[in-house]
Amino acid sequence: MIAVAVDVSNTLDSIRRSGLQRLVLSTVEQLSTRRDVDLTLLDGRTGRLRAVGPSASVRLLGHFDQDSTRSAATAQRLARRLGRRVPRAAVWRPASEAASWFVDIEAAWHAPQARDELLSRLVASGVRTAAVVPDLLPIAHPGWFPAESVRRFTVWLDAHRSARSRWFAISHATAADLSGWLGGDDPVTVLRLGVDRGFPAWVAPPVDGLILVVGTVEPRKGHELVLDALDALDPDRRPIIDVVGSAGWAGGDLLTRLDNHPSVRWHRDATDSDLEELWSRTSLLLAPSRGEGFGLPVAEALARHIPVLASDLPVMAEAGQGCAGLVGPTAAAWATGLRRYGADADWVEDLRAAAARFSPWTWSDTADDLVAGLAAPLPPTAPTAG
Repeated sequence: MIAVAVDVSNTLDSIRRSGLQRLVLSTVEQLSTRRDVDLTLLDGRTGRLRAVGPSASVRLLGHFDQDSTRSAATAQRLARRLGRRVPRAAVWRPASEAASWFVDIEAAWHAPQARDELLSRLVASGVRTAAVVPDLLPIAHPGWFPAESVRRFTVWLDAHRSARSRWFAISHATAADLSGWLGGDDPVTVLRLGVDRGFPAWVAPPVDGLILVVGTVEPRKGHELVLDALDALDPDRRPIIDVVGSAGWAGGDLLTRLDNHPSVRWHRDATDSDLEELWSRTSLLLAPSRGEGFGLPVAEALARHIPVLASDLPVMAEAGQGCAGLVGPTAAAWATGLRRYGADADWVEDLRAAAARFSPWTWSDTADDLVAGLAAPLPPTAPTAG
């Protein structure tokens, strides 16, 4: 039995479900069903970690309820498992057994309780710590992110390195970046990311359906590449692009273009149910991102047997398991891809056949990898100085 505590403060505070929130919620759901894991969810929004209380439980279940693919039985099972023996009002204290873990899965660099102080205290009390790293992009490309987010992320990483945390990454590409940052001294376990669901092989996406882009509007996501590509096409032959994603920290000019482009429908406030309905009518996903930790929309599209055109990045090839079409990093390359998609039926059929070969991982696989990584033996090492 492994005792695992997960801080879900940032997820509870989030008003939307990004890929990272889906990772948190789905992994928590899977961990809650395992007999070899004693799971405690923690709420640190007051600055003190406490076992998740009734109102926070309702908030978490509300996240699940937004997903039309989840059953009421799933929500009820999670609610029962959240019925901790720990008093709801009690400040969480680590278990005494050696297998007690504090695991950062979510965007904990935004958590109210700073990790440099928290992790050192936990380690001193005998708790082992672990971090799931979504990507190293704020380190490699700080200009893509708000300066405060870069600072917080760097402090969070440094705190886990000082605590000699066990490391997890959401792709082999991210694991390679993380190993480089660590200097190759610490092992990194790769988590296979699941998808919420895939369609049976006999359910094919529409041939002349929507062309979809999914992701928060922020500098690295490449929305301007698609807009520039559309502008390079003959106005009479431009497809309509449906963009799903809230306005993040992109510049105002990009937001104005998305709002006003005649060939774009921007669903900035789409719910999970809205997105699921759009998926059902989609025949092509565009993933023009300049950098990703994994590329979950690519896997989610292919799991539905929807063809994908994605940026020619190693992480996109990994997320698509070689089943996605890859496009160069220029607007001209994306214009060529859109033009060919509208004119080359054989090529489109090849894309559809590749999507049908995709074999998605499940969130159970994700939880398996996490538990196996926590259980793997490592020689004890004293924390280093900050």
